[in-house]
Amino acid sequence: MANMHKYSANEALNIQLGQNGTVYESGTTTVSPPTGKKIVAIMAVADAVFTTLTPENATYMGRTGTSSDYNGDAFSDTLKAGDWIYGSYNNFALASGKVVGYFG
Repeated sequence: MANMHKYSANEALNIQLGQNGTVYESGTTTVSPPTGKKIVAIMAVADAVFTTLTPENATYMGRTGTSSDYNGDAFSDTLKAGDWIYGSYNNFALASGKVVGYFG
């Protein structure tokens, strides 16, 4: 875990409050963070299904064309309204639903 980002309690709360930037997505366009940032949390506003969820590396679950990507930890379930996922993601695209992505 040498490349793991560590946030103080205050920094982590600020990320959850969206103070490092957010994005709302309700379509099927691929969402990428601003340069120098990652998507560190995603909250479902309505039940959401991902077409793509590209993790920074194999430490995080993801979703691509095959379940063998990212050590088989493919996120293929529905993210229910009100649920959160945390990690470090390069981008995502939805098949359906609505989410808010948080940058860190």
